[in-house]
Amino acid sequence: MDILIVDDNIELVDFLKRGLEGEGFKVSYAIRGKEALRWLGKNKVDLIILDLLLPDLSGEQVFQRLRRKKNDTPILILTGVSRLDKRIKLFNLGASDYLCKPFSFVGLVSKIHLILNRSNHLGVESEIIEVNDLRIDVKSRQVLRGGRAIKLCYKEFELLLYLARNKDEVVSREDLLKNVWQYNTMLLTNTVDSHISMIRRKMKHEEKRGLIETVYGAGYVIRCTQE
Repeated sequence: MDILIVDDNIELVDFLKRGLEGEGFKVSYAIRGKEALRWLGKNKVDLIILDLLLPDLSGEQVFQRLRRKKNDTPILILTGVSRLDKRIKLFNLGASDYLCKPFSFVGLVSKIHLILNRSNHLGVESEIIEVNDLRIDVKSRQVLRGGRAIKLCYKEFELLLYLARNKDEVVSREDLLKNVWQYNTMLLTNTVDSHISMIRRKMKHEEKRGLIETVYGAGYVIRCTQE
């Protein structure tokens, strides 16, 4: 498994590189955001470990540019910021997980294995999911409703995809936080509600037949209907 570390703390990078190579990973590194983007334009890795504070671009800017280029490589964020709103923003952008500095090497390795196991389980093969007039192309991340393209942000797409894959099953907010955000204790359940509202708003022209049903006290469901 290949890992790219993006951090300008040379001592930390050297420590992590030696430790992760001892765990069997192949490790590359970049100390600036632009350097990382150039490197990732030519190389592929299984995981990016990204510090938010870099000397040129911020880690958040690196993150956003990668996602705009449709690079869905899992990203583990390193941050000294522990504010809830900041963590929510990172997850909404599509972060796989985060670690607050200072952190233990054992904790880092544990997070890495969890992220890679999730990534391997999801796979990257071509997949088309269709429910009623909804069509989701997983690989290209394209969503069509009634033949009309719907532009969703990263977490909106993941949320809709999870509900579509679990069609006809009522999924609780807690399950959505766990499986879409990969976190279930540090985020508020209204994070799910706000994303559902945004998806509905973007589909407002097609919402004469509601796609996502609210089951009060239980969660959300996409039901497969027979025309």
